[in-house]
Amino acid sequence: MMDIWVYFRDASAAKGHLSLLDFSKFSDKDSAWDGNTCRSKHLMELIKRICNNEKPLFVQCSRLKEVILQKLEIQCLCVDDDDVILELIWGINNVLECFIKSFIKEEIDNIERGCLPFSKGLEKCLEDYCISVPKEMLNKKLISQLGFVRYLEISSKEIANKLRESFDKHVCNIGESIEDDLNYTKVLARILVPEIATEFNFSQMFSGELALKVQEAEKSECVTEYRKKQVYLQ
Repeated sequence: MMDIWVYFRDASAAKGHLSLLDFSKFSDKDSAWDGNTCRSKHLMELIKRICNNEKPLFVQCSRLKEVILQKLEIQCLCVDDDDVILELIWGINNVLECFIKSFIKEEIDNIERGCLPFSKGLEKCLEDYCISVPKEMLNKKLISQLGFVRYLEISSKEIANKLRESFDKHVCNIGESIEDDLNYTKVLARILVPEIATEFNFSQMFSGELALKVQEAEKSECVTEYRKKQVYLQ
């Protein structure tokens, strides 16, 4: 949940997760829900068409949640109900301007969007990287750069996990005994592709017992079978 914001760090990242269904601009918010104008009716019809009560609609605030329930009898959840919704709404608002700029000529008023609760994921990222910046000083460029760095960090962890899931069975599950991802990668490379991997001194890298396990895995039948398959595929 905490890293949802990363995928809404800028418009380029968000376009893989968001699409604009429609856009209507109202000078008075109350007129959006009175049903007396074509725009108001269109907005209500749009919500009814794309939403049902099987899954709730996520909205920005409790007032909007109450209005939609009263007018359309559609269940909603807002930022006060769940941290995931807060992160999603914050993310959408962060990139909103890029999605609707073709519909408006004037600058978008950011005051109300700035009043949203701050992304807890972004806040945690700032803490993790020991960055002390007043929230009002965080601009889109900095958010985008921080988000990209965090995305790379997340991806590197996912790659390490995928590596274990995909190959550990071929090395007698030696990964269960090696916590460090870099050391595990070295062991994996040395065992499965010794012809191109650097020769590591595992007796210096690991305790005597673990070094022995690595040596045994290197000579195991599962490794032999894997190498045979690779030769066959080539």
